[in-house]
Amino acid sequence: MQEGLLTLYSEVEASPIHWLWYPYIAIGKITLLQGDPGDGKSTMMMNLIAEITTGGAFPDGKPLEQPQRVIYQCSEDGVADTIKPRLEEQGADCSKVAFINEEVNSGLTLDDERIRDAIVAFRPRLVVIDPIQAYLASDSDLQISGKARRLMQHLGMWATAYECAIVLNRAP
Repeated sequence: MQEGLLTLYSEVEASPIHWLWYPYIAIGKITLLQGDPGDGKSTMMMNLIAEITTGGAFPDGKPLEQPQRVIYQCSEDGVADTIKPRLEEQGADCSKVAFINEEVNSGLTLDDERIRDAIVAFRPRLVVIDPIQAYLASDSDLQISGKARRLMQHLGMWATAYECAIVLNRAP
């Protein structure tokens, strides 16, 4: 047998999963939120962002320990006329919600180091990418498992390394 090829599970130290919102959104992991257009994915995220940034409670009533920061990256809605008013309507603390300005930073993709840089600089507890399709490079195809795996690998490593949860919104 080739040296270093296999690792025995007996050599792995088990560790618990840390949850942002149990059992839906885990810290250090990627969560895919999928639904048809108009199902309320973005509205649900706005409500969740409001609760996270104010230290409120999750939809199931479980209280948050303290207010946290969020990166909400959305390419489909206007920042000033749609996203900020929605955040304010839900009661979010907008001083704890950031985004990468795509007017200045064009060509943003899911495996872009600027996302990692933003996570390092802002230290959010939650990163939301809405919708995932808008941040796929022209040569990306989520239907091809090898490409999808490589694409998600960066995000997953960043979520783990910087202890944040990443939610990807996707409409079919």
